[in-house]
Amino acid sequence: MLFRLIFFCGVDFRAIGVVWITQHAIRGSSMSEFFYRFRTLDRLLGKKNEDGTRKGPDEGPRELYDLKIFFASPAQLNDPLEGYKEIFWEGDEIVWENLFGAYLKSLLNTFLEYYVCGESESIDDKVNARTDRTILTDQGRSIVEKIRDEIFGHEFFRQIMACLCGQRRRVYRLELLTHFRNLHPWFLSVTATALQSHNINAPDLSIFKKYRDEHKDHYQTYVFPLILSGNVEIFNESILIHTQTELLSHCKNWDENNNKKNIIFLCTGFPEKYLDELEKLTAPKWYTACFMADSSNSAMWGGYAENHTGACLKYKSDTQESGYSISIRKISGATKNGYTYKYMPMHLNKVSYDGDHVKVDFFKSLLALPLPVILSNWYTTPDGRMSTNCGWLHSLTEDQRLNYWMDINTAATAKIDAWKYEQEHRLILESRVFEIEKNDQYVSYNFNNLEGVIFGIRTPLEDKVRIVRAIQNHCKENNRTHFNFYQ
Repeated sequence: MLFRLIFFCGVDFRAIGVVWITQHAIRGSSMSEFFYRFRTLDRLLGKKNEDGTRKGPDEGPRELYDLKIFFASPAQLNDPLEGYKEIFWEGDEIVWENLFGAYLKSLLNTFLEYYVCGESESIDDKVNARTDRTILTDQGRSIVEKIRDEIFGHEFFRQIMACLCGQRRRVYRLELLTHFRNLHPWFLSVTATALQSHNINAPDLSIFKKYRDEHKDHYQTYVFPLILSGNVEIFNESILIHTQTELLSHCKNWDENNNKKNIIFLCTGFPEKYLDELEKLTAPKWYTACFMADSSNSAMWGGYAENHTGACLKYKSDTQESGYSISIRKISGATKNGYTYKYMPMHLNKVSYDGDHVKVDFFKSLLALPLPVILSNWYTTPDGRMSTNCGWLHSLTEDQRLNYWMDINTAATAKIDAWKYEQEHRLILESRVFEIEKNDQYVSYNFNNLEGVIFGIRTPLEDKVRIVRAIQNHCKENNRTHFNFYQ
């Protein structure tokens, strides 16, 4: 049985009254105006020092003291399929040529990062599919042209292109990743040779050029006929075989004392990382704060509240025509002195657990990019040829634009059935207009939306006291006369 402490903030602790209530009374439901957020004590009060005290305000975020909600990126959430979209690539030769051109340009940029960093710092987080932001010198443009000319002019590459855009077939992730991986050693050797020809000390990777002819024979004998017949199961098998072979190779050659992670990544890890970055172009960066409709599930207390030692914050939502919302302090504009902020209601999006994922046509789903970038980088070649795929951009209606963003939002609020017990709702922050920096992931909210705090079964007494005192200070600052605590 749970009990509630009604804390009257205008008097001392002796005035705390106790009222017993049942579990059902605070459990909530899918139609409740209350929503719950499980937190660890480190998140709420600051991380612990060695002597058991908590770190101060200058030593990291303290969500309860600061009255802030943390918005996590998809990578910081516990489901690896967060935001998953079933993306496919379908288009004419122009958009496919630009796709591979973007791959080569990104590979060159990463190669140059390796040239600068060596093994001193990681380069896998420096892969970027937004190559339109890259500023090239005359030498850089010369290198890019040299790489493109050698690869795009080769008979094997033309065969690949004809197969990819022939019959306007849809190419899904596993197939595209297979092509990237198969062609990558060749691309790598051409890039290294081009850098060396411009007196840049790149490693000698000419040995990889032999893979071009090996893959050419394999494609002509097996892959092209299977693709033309519509049998693409080969790519599922190819990914499995590649993954197993790569792991066995690392197990055989791994050296803890001389592990050259960057050159290994450059040679084997780049294709998949680039594809991950490429898929991000279909949507702005997004961050989410997760709330539950129920606070009584023991599994969630064990997972999200650090084995029942944390706490659960109970929020009272605002009601609008579109549903429930919570007001938070968001970026509202920009001046020469920086961003401006104001409190605005944010809709609590109900998570769907039907297991369906949004299907996305990559070449028609680039509205997160500026229009000039879409036209110049994806629908027009460097020599001025225009893709037939760009017609949709010129006839795009406002309804179609709204439907696009609705689909993107759906991807951020869809999970598989295994998570259904959470009854989750989400606030979503997106970097559509303004870039969200790390500090902007901690967002202030109105204290009046915080109705109560539920202590876990194992919440330490000293941390309960810290929480009560923090709330007492907030009540005084906000002229609030009562607050609910639950156990």
